[in-house]
Amino acid sequence: MIGEITNHLWQSTAFAAAAALLAVALRANRAHLRYWIWFAASAKFLVPISLLMTVGAALAASRHVMPIAPSTAPALSFVIEPFTEPPSAETVAASDSAAPMTWIPAVAIALWAFGFAVIVLVRLREWRRLHALVDASRPFEHPTSSVIPIRSSPASVEPGVIGFRRPILLVPEGIEQHLTPMQLEAVLAHEVCHVRRRDNLTSAIHMAVEALFWFHPLVWWIGRRLLAERERACDEYVMQLCGESRTYAEGILEVCKLYVESPLACVPGVTGLVPPRWFGGRGESDLKQRIEDIMSNRIGLGLSLARRVTVFVAATSTIVVPVAAGMVLASARASASGQSQSSPSAERFEVVSIRPCDPKGLPPGARGGGPGPGGFSPGRVTMNCQVVRGFIQAAYVIFANGVRATPGAVFRTPIEGGPDWITSERYTIEAKAAGTPSREVMQGPMLQALLEDRFKLKIHRETREVRVYALTVAKADKLTPFVEGSCVPPVLMIPPAPQPALGPGERRCSRLVKLDGPNRRLDAEGLTLAEFVDTYLTGPMSGLDAHVVDRTGLTGKFDFHVSFGPSANDPVRQSQIERGEDPGDPTAPELPVALQEQLGLKLQPGKGPGEFIVIDHVERPSTDGPPMVVVWPATPASARGSRGSR
Repeated sequence: MIGEITNHLWQSTAFAAAAALLAVALRANRAHLRYWIWFAASAKFLVPISLLMTVGAALAASRHVMPIAPSTAPALSFVIEPFTEPPSAETVAASDSAAPMTWIPAVAIALWAFGFAVIVLVRLREWRRLHALVDASRPFEHPTSSVIPIRSSPASVEPGVIGFRRPILLVPEGIEQHLTPMQLEAVLAHEVCHVRRRDNLTSAIHMAVEALFWFHPLVWWIGRRLLAERERACDEYVMQLCGESRTYAEGILEVCKLYVESPLACVPGVTGLVPPRWFGGRGESDLKQRIEDIMSNRIGLGLSLARRVTVFVAATSTIVVPVAAGMVLASARASASGQSQSSPSAERFEVVSIRPCDPKGLPPGARGGGPGPGGFSPGRVTMNCQVVRGFIQAAYVIFANGVRATPGAVFRTPIEGGPDWITSERYTIEAKAAGTPSREVMQGPMLQALLEDRFKLKIHRETREVRVYALTVAKADKLTPFVEGSCVPPVLMIPPAPQPALGPGERRCSRLVKLDGPNRRLDAEGLTLAEFVDTYLTGPMSGLDAHVVDRTGLTGKFDFHVSFGPSANDPVRQSQIERGEDPGDPTAPELPVALQEQLGLKLQPGKGPGEFIVIDHVERPSTDGPPMVVVWPATPASARGSRGSR
């Protein structure tokens, strides 16, 4: 987050510097051009370049629907390099506060909020003063009233426009007695120009920028430039309209002499003066330059064709370039994704057989929607009587990168969309590969290519904000540090992976959730907090209605021993009840309470990103001969006997 804010600030600063160079290049041209250049520099603070790039990426995505690329994030391995020394209890207690300098963001946010509140309160005070002046005013009769309502205020304020939805022109009482009719006409024409230019609206936008980025001196300097250029733009309008430069200048000086002590800070007035601010004074030097320009009837030049093209290119580039960059990057990622799933021979099966499976004759182990028994031998794979949704989960979740997924990774990635038949119709797939790729590669990247070719599968990933539980530390002294070398950690993957052989005197670390009467008993040794969350706090057995995110900040390994009561939807308990073996009501607390009481770990509800796989398109495979179905010669009995069961 801090990095994104820093990037936005330096990008906006660089944009303002470019705007300054363009304004200098156009110093001989009309003031209203320079005003809009400075306003673009101000508005840039409200529009991050990353937002425009996101728009470009969305446009690119809307034009192409591509198959999903496997996630590049490696699955969490349970074989972790041991520490040289076992962590002590003091280390565990101190690790909760080990995050360095975590107070700096909080202090920075507090300082920003204080400055923001001060700016807003000052603006609110000025706004209330304006409303009080309007309430105390009365109509002022003048021909200009047909263009904008004019009201006379008893307060000694300079003429100014208030509001941008239904603007009114506020003038001091008796102004017509101090100015000649031509001077008054010129002063009112100046204010009408502010209305037609919508200067109050753009001023309000810049005030929002000042409130949000009050700490940036450049924002206040841009505000001074906006004030100077908008007044010069209205001066040029009046000089073209009236042609009486001396009369207009005398009118401005007379208003300064009579009402400069009470200028309205929030409204554009004819003098262009504002009360002293944090950066810059009243602007007397700008007023002197304005009077000199008016007396010399100095009106900026129009744009030549070359300068028109330059301004147009600069203006469009500020939006087109980031959007185009987002589209190019999105297309590059899509191209890389497509190439990663393209057709190198090593990642595609040479021979494939796809046959419908009769649900009435399901083999043992294929009950429900899960996969049936399979056979695996070097370079060959058989996936018996599975629903298409099971194939998709195997290819894109369980073996997505050619490695086995952890339990939590499987439960955290739901699959959405697709027709109903992908969960009811079953198929048996037999496939032969060139060489001897691993089972994980055949059921991951190679199965992905098969599904895209033969089932015309198109899917994509989506990241959405979902409910999560944040696991935090309530009392670190309740955790039991793991003693390195006391046991050999198993490798927990889905499906189960072969375990390393044990040496003399070694034992396997306990990783078990077992029945304890009506309760559950969890015993797990030698796990980090991240592994504990991924293995035991994710999935239906936990009874939690949302995923868990590890935010403890603890990095060591621990032993976990928890007794907890199963939730109402616990699958084991439901199965016991269905078989008439209900052991009774649990006596231990449910998992969230048990974690806090027995381990000192607290689950706090919140929001976080969740990844989903969405099926865009899928078709039933044809089973009417080649090239869809090619059956290799019968497998020798010796090879069949070497196959392992799933």
